[in-house]
Amino acid sequence: MEVALFLASFVGILLAAELFTNAVEDLGDRLGLSHGVVGSLLAAVGTALPETLVPIVALIFGSPETKEEIANGAILGAPFMLATLGFFIIGLAALIKREKVINTNAFLLSRDLTFFTILFPPAVFLAFVPGMHWLKVAFAFLLLAGYAYYVYHVVREGGEEVEADGTLHFSRFMKLPEHLFTSVFQLISALLVLLVSVEVFVHSLEVLSQHLGVAPLVFSLLVAPVATELPEKFNSFFWSLRGKYELAFGNITGAMVFQSTVPVSVGLLFTDWEIGRAGILAGFIALLGAALVLYQLRIRKKVYSGLLLANGLLYLLYAFLVLG
Repeated sequence: MEVALFLASFVGILLAAELFTNAVEDLGDRLGLSHGVVGSLLAAVGTALPETLVPIVALIFGSPETKEEIANGAILGAPFMLATLGFFIIGLAALIKREKVINTNAFLLSRDLTFFTILFPPAVFLAFVPGMHWLKVAFAFLLLAGYAYYVYHVVREGGEEVEADGTLHFSRFMKLPEHLFTSVFQLISALLVLLVSVEVFVHSLEVLSQHLGVAPLVFSLLVAPVATELPEKFNSFFWSLRGKYELAFGNITGAMVFQSTVPVSVGLLFTDWEIGRAGILAGFIALLGAALVLYQLRIRKKVYSGLLLANGLLYLLYAFLVLG
């Protein structure tokens, strides 16, 4: 039964991702929004909702013994997954299209990754500081201010305007009128399907993990974010297959900035931020994944699909180190 629910929820996530990308493109086209705003803000924050809710729900409803482990694992697991499997999926899509060099807006991609590599490291290093809750609270508010400053930059430097490829799926298959309200209706519907599918997916993984005897923190870092980050990954995969790399990268890197600020602030404010060896290692690998892409942008001046596959290997390296 759990395997059937697992597969059904996986299909639901794929369906929601396709509906979401289609609605976001149409909405961005109708409102005259840029690729940067649509990819790095609208799509990134919208699809980040499931994994953002995981630590909050864990802290409110979780058992006292494991709730902080699950919450902190989910918080750190999100940027870790995006920096490894997120970039890997874009590289894979480009290789499927036989594109060795990816043509995208290097400035916007570099901007997002620079924000991430500045804001995220102090949060990881604070795990080495016992106590001093006042310092963690102060930095939590600095992170929120940093994200607000990032939003300002995204709106100001958005890039080219989005152009939708075709008809809204709800208009095509449900015969609804081509209208702004139809775009919003499809967007909200996609998010609802997404939330339900991810909840079922995570529950199925939890049941399966109990049979494997995986620790809560390791499970939250290694397994749960695969489910909650699937929307970003498949949204970016679909956009990459269509050659819309600015949207694809913005969806990943925008979510990285969001996940390294807002959810991390929750962890700093409401937990002891004792993330252990597994959490610290996940943080360092996430930074390494971002650095690999920044290296391509700053040194080689191009993004290569083959090199993005190395980010996927970082996930396997982490799994080997933690489970080993």
